[in-house]
Amino acid sequence: GIALSPDEQTLYVTDSGFALGDGISRHVTAFKIVGKDSGAPALGERRIMYYADDGIADGVKLDSEGNLYVGQGDGVAVVSPSGSLLGKILMPRNVSGVTNLVFGGRDYRSLFLLSETSVWVVDITLPGALRCPNQ
Repeated sequence: GIALSPDEQTLYVTDSGFALGDGISRHVTAFKIVGKDSGAPALGERRIMYYADDGIADGVKLDSEGNLYVGQGDGVAVVSPSGSLLGKILMPRNVSGVTNLVFGGRDYRSLFLLSETSVWVVDITLPGALRCPNQ
């Protein structure tokens, strides 16, 4: 997955190479975006900010405060922009984890979770981050 922070200063990318057999890649990398004001943005400083502790880091979305929601083997990890695990949304044991997710609903406070065989909806306190083009 790939997501941009609400302030457009950080790009988050999940690395799910573990699922393809590399044995190690199961994390979220944060890249600082540099040169945006010059008209030639590029990826700058890179840091590993979160390792999935169950399965792989897969889909990723952000809420309005910049917290990440990372799909993984046991559900969704909620991670602060600094990389601290804030909590988890756990899936039932018979569900194979969350592969993708999206904020929706009338006020973007519903988080739709997709597993390999089902879709779940969870009410969330903070709305999802939205970016609209300037009019």
